[in-house]
Amino acid sequence: MPTLMFYVICNVDGEEFKKLKVQLLAALLFSFLGDTLLMFSSKNELFFLLGLSMFLIAHVFYILLFFFHRKVIVNRARTIFYFIVIVSYYCLLMFLIYPKLGDFSVPVYLYGLVLCTMLFSSFISGFEKVKSIVVIGAILFVFSDSLIALNKFYLVESSIFIQPSIMLLYALGQFCIVLGLTKFLGKSRI
Repeated sequence: MPTLMFYVICNVDGEEFKKLKVQLLAALLFSFLGDTLLMFSSKNELFFLLGLSMFLIAHVFYILLFFFHRKVIVNRARTIFYFIVIVSYYCLLMFLIYPKLGDFSVPVYLYGLVLCTMLFSSFISGFEKVKSIVVIGAILFVFSDSLIALNKFYLVESSIFIQPSIMLLYALGQFCIVLGLTKFLGKSRI
């Protein structure tokens, strides 16, 4: 995350983009804090909840960023389709992990709703020429977080491939979001 934050600082300038830059940097900062806290979650469940809280805040910044740069909905059928797919995905994931949530049920449900709202807001964002990159990033982020939930609350035995898959999807997701937004601003050097 610090590398992506540095990339944003170097590639997003101008007074007209200040708000977008601040929101993006805040999302990356809270993601970094969430990463750091989750590294200690095996020692104490409190670190899992604190990490989840940091990522929830990061997603709120992404929602604000995507929502305030949304386009007028022209194709209502497509928008409704996206909404139904995302809500169905959320319901399926919550159904799978529900039996083992215990005391984590409220925080996980809330986090899942915010995560799905972030994904939906990426679909309705107005980053026309780079929207697909941003949406792919949001989808990868959702898949990464879904693997975390499945690993913690559903799988009986964790695979050796889960942690590398989570990190790969997460890093690619964040990278795609940052790349898409910096390309939207016309400043990306990648």
